[in-house]
Order: sequence, then structure tokens, then C-alpha cells
Amino acid sequence: MFEKLEKENRIWDAHLVAKNAYNRDLANQETFEKYIDFCLKVSQYPIELTSRKFFLTEADTALTYFSENALMTDAVLDKILSYRKNIVETAEAIKEIENKQETEAIKKIEKNNSDVLTELAKLKGQVFSAKNQKEFDGYLIQIEKTEREIDKNNLTDKQNGMYNALTKEFSELISSKMQEFVRQENVAYNKKAAEDFKHVFEKFKEDESKYINSDTNLYALVNNGCSLMTLAVCLMKR
Repeated sequence: MFEKLEKENRIWDAHLVAKNAYNRDLANQETFEKYIDFCLKVSQYPIELTSRKFFLTEADTALTYFSENALMTDAVLDKILSYRKNIVETAEAIKEIENKQETEAIKKIEKNNSDVLTELAKLKGQVFSAKNQKEFDGYLIQIEKTEREIDKNNLTDKQNGMYNALTKEFSELISSKMQEFVRQENVAYNKKAAEDFKHVFEKFKEDESKYINSDTNLYALVNNGCSLMTLAVCLMKR
């Protein structure tokens, strides 16, 4: 049954059958060797490391039980030591792969963080050059979205320093730009008020009697485009 399952590549089913046969007689060398050979073979397959480590642990456990229950002879001892060496070598090979994968993963994270920090620095320049509130708000949305892509738990010391510096610079820049837009709004308001004043005052001067002698005409003129200041000046001319 075991051989049939193994041939059909039903690894987990074959493992169950072989383990069952061994556990029913822990001192039986034949069932032990069939089981541990299978576990060691699968632990060396080019499959995901989680499965490889599982089968290696199974082999190690089986070796421990067999060592404690078998009738010890020179031949049995040599067999145990050979299996032990195989287990250790396989464990080292798996650990080497894990280390390599971890190193590659860290490099990938570091590159992504560097790319994101570069993009944030670029956005800082765009925020500085924003000409109006709409542009400014659009860049702030991009900054928030981009910042979420940073893996803050895996920043290098250099990257962490850059991130902290950018955070401080963005805070100062955003505050400065908001003040700038407030000033722009005030300038625009004052400019319009001045233009309204000039327009209404010129109309008033063209025909003073029309407005001095008629509150209706005066208020109609004011309502067509002037501030309260203009109205006050016009009233004083009366």
C-alpha cells in the first residue's frame, strides 16, 4: 500500500501509512528504515520549506524513538549515526536556503523603501511648486498614498534618518504653503475690492446728482459691484 501511494506521488497519504506501520512497532528496523528513508527523501525535495522541515522533523523524531527502543548492536549504532548525519546535513541545507530567502526578502524591502523615499522627495518638490489649493490638495493625497507603501519596521538606519527628515520637512512645507494660499486669497479679495471701489466711484463721479438725490439709484449702483467701504464713501459725498 505504501509503495503504491508513493508511486502515485500521494506524499501525505504515503507518510500516514508508513508512520502508522512504524508506530505499531518502534523497535522494528525494517519499518523504521522504510519510514525514515521516506521522510528524509521528501525533506530533500525542491518543495516549499515548510513541508521539508515537517518531514525532517518527522525523521528526527522517528530516529529518537528507534534509538530508545531498538536492540543496540554495532550495525544498528552505525545506522543511527548515519541517519543522524543525514538529518543534520539536511537541516543545514534548509537553513542555508532560509537565510538566502530572508536576505533576498530584506533586499527587496530595502529597495522598495528607497524607491518610496525617492518618490516622497519628488513629491516634496511638487508640493513646493503647487500654484493653487487644488494642486496642493492633490499632492497631499499622493503623499498619503505613497507613504503607506513604506515598511517602517524594516527601514535601515540611513532610510529611517531620511524618513524622519522628510516628515519634518513636509510638516514645515505644508504649513508654509497653507499660509501662502491664505495670503493669496486675501490679495485676491483686496484686489477685487479695489476694482469694485474704482468702478463704483467712477460711475458715481460721472453723474453725482443722479445718486446724491436718489437713494434708490445709489443703492442700485452699490449692489452692482461694490463693498460696504465704497458705499460709505459714496454716502459721505452726499
